[in-house]
Amino acid sequence: MTKKKKIIVSVTSLCAAMVLIPAGRVVWFRNYPMDRITGRVVLNVNGESCALNDDNIISRKNIDFTKEAAVTPNDDGSADIAIRGGNYGAYKFSITSGQLNEKTVGIRCCQPNWWNVTEFEIDIDADTEKNVVNYSGWYTYIDEMGFRHKDDISAEKPLNDKDNGVSFGL
Repeated sequence: MTKKKKIIVSVTSLCAAMVLIPAGRVVWFRNYPMDRITGRVVLNVNGESCALNDDNIISRKNIDFTKEAAVTPNDDGSADIAIRGGNYGAYKFSITSGQLNEKTVGIRCCQPNWWNVTEFEIDIDADTEKNVVNYSGWYTYIDEMGFRHKDDISAEKPLNDKDNGVSFGL
């Protein structure tokens, strides 16, 4: 190969790398092979930890826990949630517990794009005497260029509200 051909191949390769490397993140998240929504939920009622499992985390919209989602209880009473996702819109689920006096608390993860990948961690503190639920935690999302961003989750809602819950990912 002549010196001129080597320079042309090198410059062409460098230009291709400059285009493909940043686009790699975008391509990766558009073809993401794992669960698109994953997180950990902790529930405390009147200061006491409540053990979570697949019996007290129920789907409200867009989620079929038998086919495309899983709830894994942890030793500390929290639960890991994994949802396949892949659609635009809200993924809602409710948490029930005998300690909540037949009431539920809700979580709504909004997917602004079908290709978004969200991770979250939410602590839910319910006070049945004051009828108040405090949600705190964080979530991450992916922007159009494939960069991950992190935001806080913070809300106080009435426990007796039928549609109580926290929304994130908007």
